[in-house]
Amino acid sequence: MVSILRSNQPIAWLIVPVSGLLWFFLSLWITDHTLGQLVTQAVGGLIVAALAHRIYVRYGFVERGDPALAWISMVLLLLLMPLETFGLALRSWTALFFFLAAADQILQVHRQASASGLQFRAAALAALSVFLEPLHIGLIAAMVIVLGISRPFIFREWAMMALGGGWIFILVFTFKTFYPELATLFFESDHMSPLASPSSPRWIAPRFTRLWLCILAVWGVVLMFREKSKISLRAQTTRWHLLLLFSLTILFAILILPTLDRLVAHAFPPNQFGGLDKLLAIGVAFGMVGSIPISQRRQGATEKKGALRMFVILGSLLILFMPLF
Repeated sequence: MVSILRSNQPIAWLIVPVSGLLWFFLSLWITDHTLGQLVTQAVGGLIVAALAHRIYVRYGFVERGDPALAWISMVLLLLLMPLETFGLALRSWTALFFFLAAADQILQVHRQASASGLQFRAAALAALSVFLEPLHIGLIAAMVIVLGISRPFIFREWAMMALGGGWIFILVFTFKTFYPELATLFFESDHMSPLASPSSPRWIAPRFTRLWLCILAVWGVVLMFREKSKISLRAQTTRWHLLLLFSLTILFAILILPTLDRLVAHAFPPNQFGGLDKLLAIGVAFGMVGSIPISQRRQGATEKKGALRMFVILGSLLILFMPLF
């Protein structure tokens, strides 16, 4: 398993679509999910996992590309799948896509002579993500912190970032004023998450599931930063920036979730646990990938530690999510 996840051979990439197909047919056979729901979630999960992989490889998160991050992202996105109408699924997947697209722009500002265009696009994409999914509001604060750390203060760049986020309010007003029928479809709020529904026949509490996934992510992050001396400065910067973007956004989402219905439901109905679980899946994946051993070629204690890591990861996934089927 480790040799497949950490391999850069073309055949190793089959583990991602094959895992998705297995989940699809198993869910179609065992669960009550409709074909449309399963197809929507499978396609959304595959696209988002591909964009996450682009960030994972392009900015030096690892020395060489491997399917480890794409596989974990795909698995968690599908296992945490909420039951959603088509309108809600379209909104939540699009919001997550814009979130990762904004992160992609933010990571490009490192050591750029001028980042005005990048900051404009990053702010615009982040604003679109928040517009579609208010739980992503923490991305704005995280973006400001990351850019404040990585860039010197240049008025033009920060002005362009403010403009990039500000024009979205004009788009929102136009969208809801001139296309109310489309807005109603896109922002319908009928949904149910299997992790959030009190009637779900689960013997593991949903909160414990999310908490344990966060613990696995923290464990992976600790293992990654223990290898600090073995990786480049670019990789260290990428990891820190992604850690800030995901951790702050998830923290804000958890804090505002209890009051989000009352604050913004009249304008932008929130996706509640569905949006949180999808965001959590991607954030956790970037942490958990650090706990997957790089190689099993070495013998002895190193190989045993690697086997133990994979046992903990796969065992946790089976224990946490087997009751869903």
